[in-house]
Amino acid sequence: MAIMVIIGELGSGKTLSLTYLLWRNWYYKNKIIYANYTLYGIPYFKITKVSELDMIRQGYLGADEMWVWLETSVGERLKKKIVSDILRKSRKRNLTINSTSQTLEQIPLRIRKIIDFIGYPMLNRNATICRLAIFSGPHGRTLLKEHYFYTAPVFKMYDTNEEIGDLIDDVTPTWKKAISPQAQKRYTEKFIMRTQPQQQININPREIEIEIKKRKENLTLEEVQDEGFRKEEEKEIIERAKELEELNEG
Repeated sequence: MAIMVIIGELGSGKTLSLTYLLWRNWYYKNKIIYANYTLYGIPYFKITKVSELDMIRQGYLGADEMWVWLETSVGERLKKKIVSDILRKSRKRNLTINSTSQTLEQIPLRIRKIIDFIGYPMLNRNATICRLAIFSGPHGRTLLKEHYFYTAPVFKMYDTNEEIGDLIDDVTPTWKKAISPQAQKRYTEKFIMRTQPQQQININPREIEIEIKKRKENLTLEEVQDEGFRKEEEKEIIERAKELEELNEG
């Protein structure tokens, strides 16, 4: 199990990068996917209730603005319980939790201390290519890998205008009194067997993935933030795409 966070300002490509990683983990690794927002072309379980967070096992959870989502949806006491459950249970469930956040400071300190990976996305000038740098540890001192991908196919996998609904508190005594144990059991069984209806999208990995030479130097998160999307890489990617297009046409 791992805890990852993708950080960046509004419009920097956080949700785009999260969706890309969800797609990769489903397509290449056959992982069970969970998300708190709507996905297209990826089989997944949509998380809308607090109890569902406790049900998930073995897979990859993508939670857009997870900590803001919790902050605005549930009380402080329940939020602390959810954080405690993540710390206490998730490591044993073979579950990767990946969330987005504008800053690390928005993340509860107890979670922030044990972050395994930090992702930092960078878009080129016209937002057609994304460079996603992934660092190890809570301080982003070691660059582990970089993903480069075309954004257009990934934008089709989610709704950029969707507003994340509030997390429904269905674990407090008032909810349990209002709904019978039999109804709760039926709901749990339905959730375990449920995946969201899929809008079919023809996804060709070659239209998403970009192969680029790995750099030898090790950069920190701060250095990558200062560097941004490098023009020489963008030029190399565009030239290679043109060459492949000419070969396909030939």
